[in-house]
Amino acid sequence: MLQISEIVKKTEEMFDLFNEHFYDNELTRPAITVSPDGGRGAYGWCSINEIWNASGEKYREINLCAEYLD
Repeated sequence: MLQISEIVKKTEEMFDLFNEHFYDNELTRPAITVSPDGGRGAYGWCSINEIWNASGEKYREINLCAEYLD
């Protein structure tokens, strides 16, 4: 069974590959999170606004819903 930290790490690596290949590394890596869907039936979501703030840096979010990471 994969740990959440491994899933997030792999998702960050995939983001970096897509960013390099399609966007010439112009995108800022978002905060990648895993949480329950809250009964919405979503596989995940992303934010278009910078909703995370860590050490003065602002980030968008990509969330993966935990129920579907099997």
